[in-house]
Amino acid sequence: MYVKEQIIMTAFDLFSQYGIKSVSMDDIAHHAAISKRTLYEFFSDKETLLVEGIEYTHSNFYSFVTQLEKEPHTAVDVVLLLYVELMKRPRWYTMKFYEDLKKYPKALHISAPSPVPMASGSIPKTVQILVINTGRRRERADATQAVITLIPRSRHKIV
Repeated sequence: MYVKEQIIMTAFDLFSQYGIKSVSMDDIAHHAAISKRTLYEFFSDKETLLVEGIEYTHSNFYSFVTQLEKEPHTAVDVVLLLYVELMKRPRWYTMKFYEDLKKYPKALHISAPSPVPMASGSIPKTVQILVINTGRRRERADATQAVITLIPRSRHKIV
């Protein structure tokens, strides 16, 4: 599985940097330091690679959130931990990537894995606040207010 993960990570780095359309399977093979034949053994085409990469990313993120649910964290800890997790690959969250994604119908219409069952509390609210929404900007005051709702009233003076 290591080679497949390496290919996905390399491809998504390239997709985010240059755009999905601009990156060829040759580019991916070259940057992953594998032969083109090896690349095609794992993925029949670029769209298949894109679909499996998105599924892989979703799966890893949901596993991370599931692990957070099992541990006792404050709302502020959850916000910070989710932010750190998302920022491990900051280039993956570029507008160019999402614009190019529209040109790949299979990847665009992936149904995300079923949501992780979350207990009521700070994690679902935190995830809601941190959801990446490329369609519109959330005002800073709204985001600040949403974070404040996660903090117990007795600690509001700190904020």
